[in-house]
Amino acid sequence: MFGTIDPSASEPREPINLDNALIQSMVRLVVSGEAANQLTSENLGRIQIDRLALGYYGESKTKDAQVVVHLTGTDLDGHKRIVDFLRHSTGEKVQIEELDRKMGANGPVCISSSEWPFALKILDDHHAYLAASLNRDAKGSQHRKLLDPLPAAGIGAGYNPPWIKNALSSNSYGIGFFMGEIPAEWRRHLKEALKLRECPRSFVCHLARDPWWIGGIPPSPLPPDKGALFLYLTLNVEKAGADQRLRDDLEKWRPQALRDLQTWFPALKRDRQVSALLGQILNGMRWKANGHSVQTQVRIPAQVWKALSKAR
Repeated sequence: MFGTIDPSASEPREPINLDNALIQSMVRLVVSGEAANQLTSENLGRIQIDRLALGYYGESKTKDAQVVVHLTGTDLDGHKRIVDFLRHSTGEKVQIEELDRKMGANGPVCISSSEWPFALKILDDHHAYLAASLNRDAKGSQHRKLLDPLPAAGIGAGYNPPWIKNALSSNSYGIGFFMGEIPAEWRRHLKEALKLRECPRSFVCHLARDPWWIGGIPPSPLPPDKGALFLYLTLNVEKAGADQRLRDDLEKWRPQALRDLQTWFPALKRDRQVSALLGQILNGMRWKANGHSVQTQVRIPAQVWKALSKAR
């Protein structure tokens, strides 16, 4: 699996910073609310994220898989400020390895901690890599080891199956693009959690800014919302007739989707505003069977992203 978020592809072209609602929403999915509160421009400086790319590298066992995220942009205050903040705020809990003795903290550094589920490699004021082992028992040193071949290893490099090439060539717009084959263990979990008779093998997901609509003309007139995102999702199946069964099961799951999401992400249950907004989105979501795939498209208002970014 791999994907990218490129805000420069949207209009108006504005770089994403750490205080952006979308970035804060993503951060709170992987770190605690207390830790997320520290990842702000006030603490880490004026960081502009021009592009965010990620790759999931599967192995024979899910516990051996790894995730790599590549951040491209500009640290206007210099990445040494990030290093200094982490060193002073975490003390001995964080190990900071300076990779160029002559440049010290001004040069490339690797940062890891026994309390972090990832390790960080900052090359300069424009590039940084985050790597994580998906082994639940992985220690800081194991995450750190994954950084050694970077940045020599590209994101999404290697052989691409025909369906990936087709998706890349025919869908080149939007600010976000994610695609890949869903690992077998994840498919089993999805079938159990959503009570699906058929589970998609692969997916393609686009994100676009208002007013552009990936699927064509919006289903109904929409009020202007510069911060809104449009999401277009295609789930690919392999068997004949599997698209109809998957669509029907997803429609059956939709009425209880909000309740399940609140169970998986407790912060949603505590925030009534977020729950109400997500409920409206899910109620308006419709799935369409299309031969070898099931598709849906949905508009996510700016206030949803902003509310999610503040959820604890």
